[in-house]
Amino acid sequence: MPRLDISRIEDRFPTIYITLISVLLAVGLEDVISQVRTVESNELFNWVIAIYVSGTTLAAWTGYSFIAITQVRRPRLFDSVNVFALAIGIFIINSSVGKAHHWFFFATSLYMFLAAYAVVYNISMLAEVMPFDMQFRDWAPCLWGTLFYSPPAALAGWLSYKGFIAESTEILLALVVMTQPPLWALSFYKMWKTAMNRARESS
Repeated sequence: MPRLDISRIEDRFPTIYITLISVLLAVGLEDVISQVRTVESNELFNWVIAIYVSGTTLAAWTGYSFIAITQVRRPRLFDSVNVFALAIGIFIINSSVGKAHHWFFFATSLYMFLAAYAVVYNISMLAEVMPFDMQFRDWAPCLWGTLFYSPPAALAGWLSYKGFIAESTEILLALVVMTQPPLWALSFYKMWKTAMNRARESS
């Protein structure tokens, strides 16, 4: 009987990890587009949600895939939690399509909280393989890019729920929330590029 090849498992981990997150994010993106097309209400806000999910899907895939290609190791339980928690967050946002607008803001606030966990976990994985000590200041912008948006999104949801803001204001606030994915992706790429340059200089 052939023996278990641990090195083979470790070599395949990045491919399996990236494939899994790619499939889950693609399903989430297809789901939101499908919901926007099928709901009776064809209002602008539903398309705002779809655009936001598209942007956050691209940002999430960038973060997960860039980190995963640095990992040659055995899978851990929290790898599954890390992947599925963020995917569930996207599906929760998708469920706000066609609903009262405050549900989108509440769902987005929850997603940002889950994304903050994903950032901490993914950066900790990256730090394990770097030939230098990654300091908090090196990746703090990636964390603030999620945490700073969560409370305002929750506040916007509460104001919308109480009826304190008009629909035009809700759309404006949603557009502000939509700036999070591209800004986060830019901050992550800047951190990633700096880390890779430092790793090359240290090797």
